[in-house]
Order: sequence, then C-alpha cells, then structure tokens
Amino acid sequence: MVSVWVPTDTIPEVTLTAAYWPDSKDPDNKLGMMIKATQG
Repeated sequence: MVSVWVPTDTIPEVTLTAAYWPDSKDPDNKLGMMIKATQG
C-alpha cells in the first residue's frame, strides 16, 4: 500500500506510477516508483 499526502490547494495534479517484481525469484527485476506533481 502506498499513501501520498498532497496539498490540493497548491498541487492540482499528482501521478503515481509503481511497478513490482514480476518474478520474486529473480532479484534483478526491481521495484520502481515515480511520483510526478504539477504545481498550480
């Protein structure tokens, strides 16, 4: 679970992109996350 607090009066748009391990036995496949925010 991911939670992100964003002040909506100054940041009108937020995009959260997350990936996961498609194969838990392959440690080279890494978890990734990106949070992109646009200030208003």
